[in-house]
This record gives sequence, C-alpha cells and structure tokens, in this order.
Amino acid sequence: MLITIKDYAQDFLKLLLLSCILIVVPTKMASAGQLIQSLEKDYVNYDNIYAPANIYGEKAGIGVVNPSKYSITNYGTISFVEINSDSSPEVYGIVAHEMIKNYGDITVSSLSASTASTKPTDASATALGIYSSIGVENHGDITIQARGGESVSLNTISSSSETEGVGLQTKGVITNHGAISVSSISGNSSLTYTSPDIIGYSRIHNNAKAYGIMSKSNVTNYGNISSLAVSGITHIVADDFSLNYDKAYAYGIKTLGNVTSYGSIFSTAKGGRASTNATVFTDANAHAYAYGIYTDGTVTNYGNITATALGGTAFNNVSTSNTARCYGSAEAKGIYSEKAVTNYGTVIAKAVGGKATYTTNKWGSAVADADAVGIYSKGNVSSYGDIIVTAQGGNAIASDSVIIIDKYNTGTDAEGYAKGIIASGDVLSTGNITVTATGGVKKRAGVLTSDVSEATGIQMNATGRLDSRGIISASAFPASGYAFDPTKHIARQVYIAKGVTTLTGYGMKFSNSNKALTSEFGGSIHVNNDASAAADLLFQQAVLYAHQGVHFAVGVYEIPMIEKGATHSDATDDQFVDVVASHPDIKAALTAGNSGRLQQVTFTYAPKSSPSLLSTRAAADAQMKSQYTIANELSNMLFASARPSSVQEKQVAGINDNTSHMVASSDATVIPTIESSSDNTHTLFLRPIVATSEDTSTYGYDSRTAGFVLGYTHKFSDAFYLGGHAGYTRSNVDYTDVGTGYSDREEDIDTYYGGIHAIGRYDKNWIFTGMSSFFIGDNTYSNNDPALKENATYSSYALRTKLTGGYLFAIGENQFLPELGLTHTWQHHDEYSTKNTTTFSTTYGSLDDNELYGTASIKWLRKFKVGNNWLFTPQLGIGITQVLTDGEISVTQRAAAAAQLMVDSEDKTTITPELSLTMQQDDFSLTLGYNGGFSDTTRNNQFWVQGSVDF
Repeated sequence: MLITIKDYAQDFLKLLLLSCILIVVPTKMASAGQLIQSLEKDYVNYDNIYAPANIYGEKAGIGVVNPSKYSITNYGTISFVEINSDSSPEVYGIVAHEMIKNYGDITVSSLSASTASTKPTDASATALGIYSSIGVENHGDITIQARGGESVSLNTISSSSETEGVGLQTKGVITNHGAISVSSISGNSSLTYTSPDIIGYSRIHNNAKAYGIMSKSNVTNYGNISSLAVSGITHIVADDFSLNYDKAYAYGIKTLGNVTSYGSIFSTAKGGRASTNATVFTDANAHAYAYGIYTDGTVTNYGNITATALGGTAFNNVSTSNTARCYGSAEAKGIYSEKAVTNYGTVIAKAVGGKATYTTNKWGSAVADADAVGIYSKGNVSSYGDIIVTAQGGNAIASDSVIIIDKYNTGTDAEGYAKGIIASGDVLSTGNITVTATGGVKKRAGVLTSDVSEATGIQMNATGRLDSRGIISASAFPASGYAFDPTKHIARQVYIAKGVTTLTGYGMKFSNSNKALTSEFGGSIHVNNDASAAADLLFQQAVLYAHQGVHFAVGVYEIPMIEKGATHSDATDDQFVDVVASHPDIKAALTAGNSGRLQQVTFTYAPKSSPSLLSTRAAADAQMKSQYTIANELSNMLFASARPSSVQEKQVAGINDNTSHMVASSDATVIPTIESSSDNTHTLFLRPIVATSEDTSTYGYDSRTAGFVLGYTHKFSDAFYLGGHAGYTRSNVDYTDVGTGYSDREEDIDTYYGGIHAIGRYDKNWIFTGMSSFFIGDNTYSNNDPALKENATYSSYALRTKLTGGYLFAIGENQFLPELGLTHTWQHHDEYSTKNTTTFSTTYGSLDDNELYGTASIKWLRKFKVGNNWLFTPQLGIGITQVLTDGEISVTQRAAAAAQLMVDSEDKTTITPELSLTMQQDDFSLTLGYNGGFSDTTRNNQFWVQGSVDF
C-alpha cells in the first residue's frame, strides 16, 4: 500500500500548520509554493492547479488532498512535477478518504536525484495520479512518470533506486473513462560492502513497478491503458550474503474484484542488469512480469490486450565454495483470473527470456525461462477474439565446475512455454489461437544445448466441456542452430492435463490434401497419461468446424483421429456428428466411416451470392441517378417555350411569355421552369446529389452515393438545345446478407462520367430529348471478416443512352407532360481476382451485358409569382420503368479448384415518383428536388440541389 495511516496523520498535522499561513481559494489556481487542501468539507475544483512537491518536506507532495472523510470533485487540469528531489520523492495528484470524481487531465512526475553515501542510500521515486480509500470515477487523462536516480552506497549494506507509478488506486470501486499512461523506470544502484556485520547480508532493491489501475474491488474501464516498467543497472561487491533485486512489474489492471474493460491495454516489463560479486551466498534477479489484467474476480474484456515481458541480465560470481543464483526470466499473461473469463478482444502475450550466468565451484542455478499465456483462468473461459502467444527462452550459463544438483535443486533452465488458454472449467473459443515456443540455450558441465520448448493452444486443468471452433496453430522449436528433438520440443493444440474433457466442437483447417490435414491435426489433442491426473477425452455430439486454407480445393477428405495415440480400430463411433464450413461459398457434408476407412467430409463449391453482380447492380443505380440530373436539366430548356397552343397567348401568373422559357422533362425527375431573358443562349448548371439504394432480397445491399454533375447547354434556337456534361459520384456499397457469411463485405465505387445531351420541340407541343453518357468506375472491394479477409481493385465501364418523346398540354394554368422513352445500357468489367491471406481467393470472370428498358411518365407543373421578382415553380410526376429484355447479368466465379456460373435478375417493373420546387429570380435559379424508384426488392431515393445561371 502506497499511503500508510502514519502518512495520513503526518499530512493532516502539516495541513493544520499550513492553514495558519495559507488561505487558498478553491476555485483559483494554486501558485508556486501552495497546494490545494480541503478540510472538513466537500471540495469542488474547476481551475487548473500547479503544485510543487516540496511544499512541506522532501518526502511527499500532494496536489489536492483531503485527509478528512469528504469527497473531492475536480474539473481542472492538475500538473504536478517533482524533479531532482534531494531524497526519494513521493508525488500524488489527488488524495482523499472519500469518493473522488475527476474530469480534468492529471500529470504527475516524480524524478529522483542521485545520491551517494557511506550510509544506506535511496534514490527511489513514487508517482500516483489519484488515490481514494472509497472509490474513483475518472474522466480525465492520467499521465504518470516515476524515475529513479543513481544510488551509490559505499561500505554499507543497502542501496535502492526503486520506482512505482500508479494511475488510479483505491480500496473501492473504480470507473475509468480516460486514457492512462504510466511509466516507471528505476535508476542505477551500486553497493560495496567489505565489512560484514551482525545483519549478515547486503541488498539492493531496484525494482520498477507500473500499474494502470489498482483496486481491491470492482473495476470498469473504458479508456486505453499503457503501463511500462523498466529496471536499471545494479552491482554488488560484498564479503557476505548478497541479494540483488532488479525486477520489473507491469500491470494494466490489478484488482481483487471483477473487471469489465472496453479499452486497449498495453503492458510492457523489461528486467534490468543485475550483477553480484560476493564470497558467500548471492542472489541476482532481473525477472520481468507483464500482465494485461490480473484479478481474483471475473473478467469481461472487449478491448485488445498486449502483454510483453523481456527478461533482464543477471550475473553472479561467488569466489568461495558457496551458492550463486541468478534469474533473467520473463513472464507475460494477457489475462489472469481466479474466476471466469469472457473475452472479445485480441490478446497478445510475449515473453523473452534474458541471460543468467553464474560462476562458482559449488552450487549454483541460472534461470532464463520464458513463460507466456494468453488467458489464464481457474474457472470457465469464453473467448471470441484471436489469441497470439510467443515464448522464447533466453540463455542460462553455468560455470564448468558447478555441482548441478544439490539441496537447492540448482541447475540451468532456459525453457520456453507458450499457452493460449489455461482453464479449470468449460472452454468456448471461436477465435484463432497461435502459440509459438522456442527453447533457449543452456550450458551445463561445459556443454551447450537447447532447452525445452512447449506450445499448447488450450490446456484443460480440470473436468469441463471444450468447444474450440477456431484454428489452433501450435509450433515448438529448439534454439537457433540446434537440432529438433520431439521429446523436448512439443507442440499440441489441446492438452488435457487433468480431469475429463468432453469435446463438443473442434476446428480444423483444410488445404488441398489429406496428408497435410493429417500432419497438422492428427493426434493434435494430448491426454496426460499420468494415472493421478485421471485425464480423459470424450466426444459428445461434436461438431467439426471446417476452415478453408489459402490453397484449399474442393473434394473428399478423411478426418484424422485427433486424439494422440488413438487409431481407427479404437473408435467405435465417428468423431463428429455435423460439419460447418467457415467459408459461405463452400458446402460441406459428412460421410460415416466404416471398418475400412475413417469418417469423411465432402466439400463442394456452392456460392449463394456474387459481389461482382451486386456491385454491378449498385453501379447501375448510381449511373441511373446521374442521368436523372441531365434529363431534368434538359426539361429546363423548353417546358415554358413549348407551351401548348391553347395557352400560347396567356400570361402565366403575371409573367410575360416573351421574357421566359420553359422546361420539359424526359425522365422520372423534373427540374422545374427556369425563367430568363430570351436573349440568353447559354446555361451553366451545377447539381450536388445524395442518394441511397436498398436491395431487400436475401442477398442484397445498401448503397450510399454522393456526387455532383456540371453541365453546359447552348440554345441554337427556340426549338433546339445541345450541350455536354461531366460528373463524379462515390458510392459505398454494404452487402446486407446477414447470417449467411457475406455481411462483412463492402465495396467503394468512384465513378467518373461525361456525355452529350439535346432537346428539341416539334410543332410547339411535341418534346423530344436524347442523351448519352459514358461511365468509368474504380472499384475497391473488401471483405472485413477476420476469417475471410480479402480485397480486390478493378475497373468497370458503362454506356447509357436514352431517347424520349412527349406531348405538352395545359388545363387552365396547369401544364402536363406525358412521355414515352427507351433506354439502352451496356455494362462491362474485365476478369479480376481477390487477394486473400487467410483462405482461398476468388476469380470473377469478365462481365458484358446489354439491356433495354421502356419508360412511361406524366408530369405536372404550375408557376406562381411571389413578390415582384420571384417565380416559384412546383412540379410533381409519376412514372414506370419496364425491363424489355431478360434483365439478367451473369459472371463465372472460379475458386477452390471449381467454377460456378452466377446469375442475378433485376425486378421487371419499377415505379418512379418525383417532386421538386424551383425558385427563380432574373437569370439565376435554385431548385430543390427528390426522385425515387420502388420495385419488389429495391428502394431508391435521391435528393438534390441545383443552381443554374443563364447568360
């Protein structure tokens, strides 16, 4: 515990003395030489605080303190730095014996000075962000730095440069929303002691400890946590017993209660460099410990966790016939829990042993092991994220003359142990587990060898059920340059250490041969054969989860016996009752085994959906919307000037016909009338658009499109207009086939297009339009499912040509335009292939399609004069589009040594409503509009704004 009862009593007395001379207004920033104090009342601070550590002594400083049982609420920023203290500084941001609520950022730095003396020396440093006896609710970012100085002890027994950094600490409940960064770096310590006294040993304590959160109760964490602990350099020269501790401890969260964490956690520990030269017993320890979450309670984790431990260097030399022990080991655990664990994040644990060397002519031990575990639980484990564990043994070197085995069980060890999950209950694992163990180098009796390495995906320490659905990859290697020994370098996907394991599900990766399958998964479950363990494996309605590898090929595969040592003759029943293929394009079926062969699984290529076809449909939707904008602008050219003869001489809402022209629409959306001087022959228009498309079929998509079109039209006469247009759209297509394995796919389509357009009238009432646009699409496809991650880039092309004819008539001041039209579309993309690093890739053949559509619509328009200079023109319309050809597009997909022709049919009939409002003054107009398209399975909506100018 960082703060003792004695410390509180001293703080309280000091504050009473200071209160006689300090009057601190709580809502003001404390000046240099002051601290914020709260006595016998609740305290709320809104301002920034700067509080130096040496306000009332060398040993401790507190930014905001309440030694009474009253709460503290802080909204300001606290920056509290103690640099080069004469003695080991202890610096705290906020301390209270009641609840603390913090909303400001806190920075606490404790940087010790160097010290040298013939007395015991101490250059340690302690830094703590928030401490409460009751509980903490934190919303601010916490930055903690503790750095030790250099401690030199001359002819005495003790030297220390320990450091401890803590972000949040309490005996009660913690809720954290802020980012926490803790750095604890111990200094260098040395000790020379050549005059032994009654104490009998010399010692250095140079450990570095970093804790993001410490609690004795429940913890809920939403912020990212980073904990770094690095030990320094230590050296002892002594004529007696010597203890040299230069260890590093890093914890993201450490508590006795339950943990729920949503943020990312990074814990890194690096052992120091400890050396001892003594005459009797010596102990040098540069061990490194890193934990993401360490608790006695349950764990529910949603964030990613990385725990890295790097063992240090330990050297011992005993000049007489006595014992030397040295440790440079590393231990990393992503999650450690005494109870149940539920994990949704990616957990990475890495341990690398350091170097341990001793010289003595009697007893000695050198240990440079590496022990890494992803999730350790003494209860049940449910893990849905990937687990990656790496352990690499270090170097353990013994002097040639040492007695290897003695009462201390001494020797050399540089083992590497990597384990994904260790549990003493039921295990459900759906993510992939990758464990890699490498033995270190050890030297005994002058002989260098590679030490043991063990890689285990899941270890069952008690009776329970196992449902392992992901892929477990376990690899064990000797040290570099040494021969592989199967008795020393052991890889196993599952190890049943104790009790009866009931298997209900097991994942296997299939490639393109039975040989590869048997090599990787045959005998992949090891059962402890020690009778005292009472270990056994039972199958109970087990499901085979079949994953397809990069080189997978369809066909028939024999399922190997997965229990090590079991043979086909030992099995009275098949191992699995059902099979599930991980790839949605693959269909799997089991075939029962018999006396002559093992159980089989047959794979066929049977894709249910094609992203190539769906993206073509989505692109066609975007292209159709782009042409709407051109058709609507053409309507602006002639609607008014093509007024039917029955109203040819009328005034419309007070607007003179000689100073206006009208718009005629040829598509489902209509840009209303734009009035301008008849002398103007040029029109420039810009229309931004946003649109959505939804395909509600089983294998459909949601598409969101944004873009613009820029166009120019020239008036050759009152009866003929001709122009050009260009534009850009970006469409994001999400495939919505939820529950079928395709829903993580998406595609971005950048479309560039250009073309020509024209409109003319005949005999005043007949309106004819035509347009043709060429489209070039840059398509980026991706599948974001971690098990099916793939991507592809390719180009697509399209040409859309449309011709319409209509007859304009009026009833009173209401104008109507019925139209009929034909649209031809051509769509094309070349063959392309996806890139997939986790499963097989897919090649989509070239697509080339022509379709013909018929359209019919009727539109209504009326003009209203507003004020003296404004003309408002609302417009409504309804139409129908009918596919006149087959409406089908097709592409051949090739994957897994198989091919399949995929066909997609669009709805034959689509209803197309539209509405808009144009506001015009002189030669400028602004239009707001909407158009849609609705069929049995599609819903299209487009909203747009257009600005036009005549000149």
